[in-house]
Amino acid sequence: MINLTVPSYFIVAYTSLTNAWQTLALGSSVGWSLASTIDLRIRSDNGLINTPPVATCISYISIPVDITQTIQIPVLDADNDFIRCRFANGSSECSNTCPPGSLPSGTSLSSSCTLTITGSLAG
Repeated sequence: MINLTVPSYFIVAYTSLTNAWQTLALGSSVGWSLASTIDLRIRSDNGLINTPPVATCISYISIPVDITQTIQIPVLDADNDFIRCRFANGSSECSNTCPPGSLPSGTSLSSSCTLTITGSLAG
């Protein structure tokens, strides 16, 4: 257990250079990264610690091959902050699996959290 105090602020990350937990279309030796920012600083606008936004979608969504799907990702923020979605970018966020090369051609994510994707066969 780790005890954190106000105003703690740091990033915790795990990076794997190989062996993704799921075989990717890019190949199983592609590295990946997972990072999270911990920010317990007091907000100047309301005097409270920020509550991060959450996405409330199921973790597994089946995308049929050669059929374009539009998925609205449900997001909410308890502080009523503006939320915008984007793909991870840069090696600190996604290592060697950064879009667009890691996604099927034509995949897009709007800032309003709408994902458009056409399924393709992996591997």
